Amino acid sequence: MDLLTIVAPAAEVPIADGQSVTVRGLSLRAIAALLGRFPDVLALFNGRDLDAQKLLVAAPDAAAAIMAAGAGHLGDSAAEAVCDGLGLEYQTNLLAKIGELTFPGGIGPFAERIAQLSSSLPDLQRTNGAAAPDHEMLATN
Repeated sequence: MDLLTIVAPAAEVPIADGQSVTVRGLSLRAIAALLGRFPDVLALFNGRDLDAQKLLVAAPDAAAAIMAAGAGHLGDSAAEAVCDGLGLEYQTNLLAKIGELTFPGGIGPFAERIAQLSSSLPDLQRTNGAAAPDHEMLATN
């Protein structure tokens, strides 16, 4: 399969009166944008699980932004207002499906992979076993 033929998995989430919303998982770019906008959301992660109800209580603006982003409207204030106005059950359904699509294996295995990647990165102060050059000294020479 060619990379350019890949389409991100999507799911329909039912909303009132036979309507539904198509959502996809959030990309790294979307998550970075949301965390940049709502840095306190990081505090809602307990190391393994995102508690959607805590998110709704502690950060309703962030929840609306996550729902809008999952529906393809990252940073769109009109879409966020629509999400903010939905009933709690519809909001939790949207957040749950976006979470499933963002972390299909669960957030625990994802966090473990990130930890493994981080531990395998080379020490930024060393290159090929030798001390990294002093950048101030290089700048003056």
